Amino acid sequence: VIFGKKSLQSCTNVYGDLDQFFATKSPQFGVVWGEGTYNPDDTDLYSFELTSCTGTAEALAQYEAIYRTALGHLSDNGGITGDLVIPDSIEKVSGWAFDGWAIDSITMSNTTQFDGPVFNRNENLKSVNIIVKDPDAAVNLEGKILPEDIEVTYIIDPAVTGDEDLGALLASAIANAGEGDVIKVYPGDYNIPQDNETMVEGQTGWYLPITKNNITIVGVDEDGNEITDPTLTQANIYSTDYSANGAWPTQNLITVLGDGVTIKGLTIMNKIAANKSLEVVGTDFTIENCKFAPISEELLVDVDEEETGYAYDEYKEYGASLYFSNADVAASVTNNYFDHSGITLDGTSNADITITGNTFNGVKNWNNDPAYTYSTIGYTSWANPPVTDISDASITITENKFID
Repeated sequence: VIFGKKSLQSCTNVYGDLDQFFATKSPQFGVVWGEGTYNPDDTDLYSFELTSCTGTAEALAQYEAIYRTALGHLSDNGGITGDLVIPDSIEKVSGWAFDGWAIDSITMSNTTQFDGPVFNRNENLKSVNIIVKDPDAAVNLEGKILPEDIEVTYIIDPAVTGDEDLGALLASAIANAGEGDVIKVYPGDYNIPQDNETMVEGQTGWYLPITKNNITIVGVDEDGNEITDPTLTQANIYSTDYSANGAWPTQNLITVLGDGVTIKGLTIMNKIAANKSLEVVGTDFTIENCKFAPISEELLVDVDEEETGYAYDEYKEYGASLYFSNADVAASVTNNYFDHSGITLDGTSNADITITGNTFNGVKNWNNDPAYTYSTIGYTSWANPPVTDISDASITITENKFID
């Protein structure tokens, strides 16, 4: 063990299973186990390639004493180590103490900031939970926690945050989630605000664009259990922010642009000036255990009918549309409940879509007009010229229930 900025040397007497290690660039001390090479181009940390895991117990104890005094925290039992500096003005990570972490999960708010990386020394840490409290904040996790395959879950829970700005909190979680992250949506009314600032696909004015790959958005009950019955969903996703249908971003409530996105256990409604509730542009998409429905009357109490042209009596049976617009999309639509709502396939000429085990209620009756036939699963093409040949597509529709 070497103190100060010196090249590494090997030492003997193996102490523990230290497959992760850390050294500060602070001139008064720098500690590593093993041997490697100093990288002068790294402005934040020493960078080493560990070739052996060594160190004496006496040197380790001396190191821990200095390290704890200098940085205020260290795990002495194989938990988390690293240069984690949280200013007093920033909410601290729960569970932190001077003797460090020895737990498999940590919880923080999305206002937490890391000035340096947090290493998972002995792979104790399995998950990180981020409670989304501020729609304008984002915890800077990238490059801070190793290994990178630790499960990160964003949590939006009105019991913690209150009922204000739930739609904005959900939008913030989706915007800041990384690949492979999970977003848990607790019971509540999530009124999504239109975003006229963020640029996506060269345009602004989106409501809820999902651009990241391989993220999962799941509705849960008040105890955090995943919703599996689509008739018992408890998180309502909708918008009363009015924008006339025109440009692409203003047409959709939710737009899935990333690949590998999974959505489960939510109630998906319209935005006022309804068009497509959920448009899927990416591929490898999964939706299950969700309810598609018109906006409930109680959610429209503050809507100005004259300004928006949206009245409950007119739109109470104008349901939510699940819309696929990628010619090559692969998707699974399983065990969802469509209340006066349907699925539209747009130009899906090479698609691989399975629609199974869903219930479609209100198939033929729209605004009590018996002459109107509601389209539960239909095909269209807005291309010019229209795409009429879908013989190369694989569309499997099986074991669904259709109710007048």
